[in-house]
Amino acid sequence: MTALKNNFSTPFPHVNILLPVLILVIVGLLVMTSATIHLNSFNPWYYTQKHIIFLTIGIVSGFFIYNYFSFDKYQQSKSIWVILYLISIILLLTPIIPILGVEHYGARRWIRLPFGFEFQTSEIAKITLIMSMSSYLQCVSRKSVIHVHRLYWNEVKQLGFYSLWLLLPTILFALQKDFGSIVAMFVVWFVLLYLYRFSLRVLLLIIPICLVLFAVLIIMEPYRVERVINFQKPFTYNRELLISSAKDTGYQILQSKIALVQGGLFGVGVGEGVQKLLHLPKAHNDFIFSTIVEEYGVIGAVFLLLVFTSLIITLLRDASRFSQNSATCSASLHTAFALWIFCLVLLHIGSGIGFLPTKGITLPFISYGGSNLVSLLLFVALLSSCRKHSNKEMAKAI
Repeated sequence: MTALKNNFSTPFPHVNILLPVLILVIVGLLVMTSATIHLNSFNPWYYTQKHIIFLTIGIVSGFFIYNYFSFDKYQQSKSIWVILYLISIILLLTPIIPILGVEHYGARRWIRLPFGFEFQTSEIAKITLIMSMSSYLQCVSRKSVIHVHRLYWNEVKQLGFYSLWLLLPTILFALQKDFGSIVAMFVVWFVLLYLYRFSLRVLLLIIPICLVLFAVLIIMEPYRVERVINFQKPFTYNRELLISSAKDTGYQILQSKIALVQGGLFGVGVGEGVQKLLHLPKAHNDFIFSTIVEEYGVIGAVFLLLVFTSLIITLLRDASRFSQNSATCSASLHTAFALWIFCLVLLHIGSGIGFLPTKGITLPFISYGGSNLVSLLLFVALLSSCRKHSNKEMAKAI
């Protein structure tokens, strides 16, 4: 309890998480506005207004969670992880139902809301899945202490249960054609099990199975195979038909790299980027990092990466502190959010610079996308609630 007192009993205990988030949200609002102001000739501020509405929803909902919800109180129940898991499955199933779901770009991930809004329920499902896993790890942590020297094959059997736990969400994500979320969720799942449950020698058994699963998911969708091919040879083109061929083989990567080169060290200036003007597809969400580099240069990109790094390090440091105080659930939640942010940033920037195949992954707190923004803000509020609850427990102990 002393460690918890030293680390969380400060005048502003949440500032080291909230400040990076605030910076990212402000940067995202500025860049997203710059990248969308030309997309609607009737109302240039259309996307900005929708973004602000979802931002407000996220802040208000997060404020409610922070003040009136304590996950630490509920996670003491042994059945809460089952309830959260079932909620996740329902959220993932909802868009697949034809009456409720809305399809965009060949993927059915959204449900229609009043006043012309749409919401991606899988974004909330990702949070409840992580909460379910964290709650279950808290329930079994006491047993794991007793069985420190458990037999290898017994551990393998237990890993089989955890694998089945993730199988159904994986299938539902696949039906929604959300391959990026599958990869990110597997990374979070793998690291959490290594940190709080299993030895590395057992977890290594699951890696070949995961790689085979990823390969099957890629082969099942021709456009994913094409993305892998384009990733390997983005500049393959017919010399007589440069433009049309480029659009067929790596057009997005080509235009993204042009934006990166044009940005240089200091960028072309705020709002002065040209690639977003119908050259670079989805410059306001899937390729917003390229827009940032073009307008703010390498300096702006490095600043952004430093903010993300600060947030991730803070989350991991807090996870370590919670773990030292036997708060496995809070520790795993902080670890999971840090891993989730890291995976999203890696996949988004990696595909934007041509280091990874293109994938529709948004940049956390930056890209346009109300569902993603709301879910991230709710997660931040949940983590702040864990800190608040820890401060109360510390005060009781004193």
